[in-house]
Amino acid sequence: MKFKALKNVDGPVLASYTGPVPSDSQHYKVFKGPIIKNSKTAKRFIIAEDEHVDYVAETSDNDDSQCEYMAGIYNERTKTLEFMKVPLCEFGVRVKRARIDKPEEEQLNSGKQWDRLALEFGSAKARKRIKDKRLYSIDEADLEIARTQYLPKLAAEVASNPRTRGQNSDKQGAKKFDPRPPYNKDASTPAEVYKLEDVIPDLGDVDVVPLFKAASSEARMALIPIASPYMKTHLSSAIAADDVQKTKIILYLTYLIAFYRMGEEGQIRSRNFVEKELKTASKSLIDSLYHNFSETPAGMRTRAMFTKRASAKLLSYICIICLIVDNFRVEFGQLATDLQIQKAKLSRFFKNVGCTVETLTKAEREKLGVSYRYASEHKFAVLRIPFTIPEQQSRKGTSRKTFANA
Repeated sequence: MKFKALKNVDGPVLASYTGPVPSDSQHYKVFKGPIIKNSKTAKRFIIAEDEHVDYVAETSDNDDSQCEYMAGIYNERTKTLEFMKVPLCEFGVRVKRARIDKPEEEQLNSGKQWDRLALEFGSAKARKRIKDKRLYSIDEADLEIARTQYLPKLAAEVASNPRTRGQNSDKQGAKKFDPRPPYNKDASTPAEVYKLEDVIPDLGDVDVVPLFKAASSEARMALIPIASPYMKTHLSSAIAADDVQKTKIILYLTYLIAFYRMGEEGQIRSRNFVEKELKTASKSLIDSLYHNFSETPAGMRTRAMFTKRASAKLLSYICIICLIVDNFRVEFGQLATDLQIQKAKLSRFFKNVGCTVETLTKAEREKLGVSYRYASEHKFAVLRIPFTIPEQQSRKGTSRKTFANA
């Protein structure tokens, strides 16, 4: 039998375990590192893992050990026993949970260190991410102070605020929002359907003395915010008849139309602008317009918003006032122009307050010399007894709320 020593050949290793020993079926992975200077062989790293722990070891070039280990392989063909040096590897055990679940304080300190490095040496994107994280982070101590000190005060303030208290009652099952004033279902005449004091509660605050004192029609039109042909015709007729109440109603109508247009443009947020545009309107009357036809969002005390609800309510009141002025039959083409909306939209609001929409009759066409072809361009909203207030409409098989329940 011949003996032969093998050198510089990667062979097996001798494993020594200082802790738990893996099963015989455990699979190992071997990684070979680069050859270090003044070293004959490259280091080898051996790693194994199971569900709970990692086993890690590396070969060593330490020649100070008291003994060496050899492994022999007998070759039957050549009758040779080949020996090679076997490194001793001591496997260390690392519990996976201990590796993953670092102490919270250690994780926090590590995160701060990474943040400092990113702010100093990171890219612009990394620096922005760190700054945003600091800017929008929530301090638990501040959150606890807000919960214990500020929230009770805020709840008490909301409960004592009459506006928010009314909103809470709506949520608890109160009547749905209705943009129309109260109406009399049992009215025997159109004039009894809506009470004037419900539609214009501030009629006494409307000052028409300057209109009666105006030297000319042009001077009178300069005193109102909407000087359209519709307003000029009706206002001149009321003043000629010395009808003070009707003059007040028409002047109040011009205020509403102007307020609607300013609301759609977002201009009612400026109280000074509204006072300038409404000209002769008193401060108490402007306060009433803001109170009745605008809403203030929660958390905002002074900024008025012209919401969809406020817009629907204001258009409904304008329609009713026009019916009162025109003896409950209104040609609303010019009114739509004054409001800067389409006639179809205004037609829906007239229907919502109980009107039917009609065109010119045959006698009216002959009187005005309008052919049947163009008669549809003249739309009239008429309030008759009995009248119908729409509640809900169905569209494409689904229920759709009208302005009455908007």
